[in-house]
Amino acid sequence: DLENAFQAGQRGPDTQRAAALAAQAHYRFGGNTKPELGFEYDYATGDGKSTDGLSQEFNNLFPTNHPLYGYADYLGWRNMQDFKAYVSVELRPSVRAELAYHRFLLVEKTGAWKNAGGTVLGIDPSGILGTDLGHEFDLIIPFPLYEHLKMLPGYSLFLPGKFARGTQGPRASQFAYWQTVVTF
Repeated sequence: DLENAFQAGQRGPDTQRAAALAAQAHYRFGGNTKPELGFEYDYATGDGKSTDGLSQEFNNLFPTNHPLYGYADYLGWRNMQDFKAYVSVELRPSVRAELAYHRFLLVEKTGAWKNAGGTVLGIDPSGILGTDLGHEFDLIIPFPLYEHLKMLPGYSLFLPGKFARGTQGPRASQFAYWQTVVTF
């Protein structure tokens, strides 16, 4: 799968020129557990010079980033690169467990690091901290409870890289959750 997007126009007083890319390859094998291996790459431009009259930060207009760039939501589709590798196995019919690894990097080292909702988590105007945001591991086990009711328990571990340690501190963060999905 391959998706790309370009943005052009005005963003307040600035001229907007931004781009994003999402690519995914995966393969599901046969057998009892039907293992699947996959790799994703996500990229979105950032704005390293906020005062030059040109906005190059991709604006993810309606973000639903939760399952895309790590379930801990430390990254939005802006000023980012996400290298994701994952493996999933079928535990029983309609129940799959997935373990994913994310490698997060900034595109512009002087641009802002923003989460899924667009909140600035860190910025280094000097660029000394580089582009290394860190690593995230996600384990999810979605399963149906009824025909229109699905459960999604999971656990995420974020290990900060140099940029994240320099702007947020050295502590790793953990996120356990239980999501409920009702369809009509």
